[in-house]
Amino acid sequence: MLNIKKRHQTWLELFLHNCHTSNRSSHTIKSYRSDLLKYVGWFEQTYPHKEIHEANTSTISTYLEYLGKQNKDLAPVRSSAVEDFEKRSSKIPSFFKKTYRMVAQFFKKTSDRLPIPAFFRGKELKVSSKRRHLSSINNFYEYLRQRNADDKEVIFKNNPVKLKIHSISVKEKDVDNTKLLTTDHWEKIGNKIYRIQDRFMIHLLYFGGLRLSELTFLKVKDFNPETKTLNFVRKGGDVHRLKIQNFDQIYALLNDYLDSKKVASEYVFTNKLGRVYSTKTLYNHIKKIFYKAGIIDEDLGPHSFRKACATNLYIKSKDLLLVRDYLNHSDAKVTQTYIEY
Repeated sequence: MLNIKKRHQTWLELFLHNCHTSNRSSHTIKSYRSDLLKYVGWFEQTYPHKEIHEANTSTISTYLEYLGKQNKDLAPVRSSAVEDFEKRSSKIPSFFKKTYRMVAQFFKKTSDRLPIPAFFRGKELKVSSKRRHLSSINNFYEYLRQRNADDKEVIFKNNPVKLKIHSISVKEKDVDNTKLLTTDHWEKIGNKIYRIQDRFMIHLLYFGGLRLSELTFLKVKDFNPETKTLNFVRKGGDVHRLKIQNFDQIYALLNDYLDSKKVASEYVFTNKLGRVYSTKTLYNHIKKIFYKAGIIDEDLGPHSFRKACATNLYIKSKDLLLVRDYLNHSDAKVTQTYIEY
């Protein structure tokens, strides 16, 4: 770990340890560590005589400005780089000097048009990265505030991150263009759809955020009532252990559905012959569910449930990395395209 104050290091390790015991993925813990080390390092450099529990809303606003800061005056950097390049030519063997000087002259003439390497300048973070940083800091302070609440000396009295004040646009662009399934749509479906297979299917999509391909090959053994998890193969072939929302309700629907099936199969959704439905068949079936519920909208589809799952979970948790892991995305930038509210 970087050379930061001992108390800051202790608090950071406590938070990361809690993430580990809370079954956060190694990917998430690594992101938290990176984001928080950056924040703590900046804090100590900016406020050398303070500790992080003294941060307030103004501190967070200043840090967000720092994350979005661009180095507009790059001329000194370019000049320094050119001078360094020229100085090195004096140490080059004579038979290489002519070629090296030609390169140096070219570099000098074109330096105002060449991009500055990342190590020469402060790199502006994208909206998605800034949003992730804010989410990490918010969760860090919230953990410390709750952990410290019962201590005799309350150090972390408040969380300095105020999401209404420090709000950052959740996404840069919705590249997916999937239409969101709203709560009104969900209520209509709930009031009109009674068939046990259909109710079970839409609950998996809405609360589990499953993709259609994942729903297609879901197996009965994937449900674990002891751990209240769904262990299934995600897109790409990875097995995902998902602590699914509303597990008890979904598991009850599973048992009712299995009792109603006439043909036993290791797969959940099959036809009367016990064969797995194709993704196209399930897609058309879900479109019929919309129609039965009185929702006539060609832009709504199975993926709309996944987008609703992401949006609802984010509104509830305000934790982008949690939503990323829940949907099994490799990058939070993708997750942000699913969030709309």
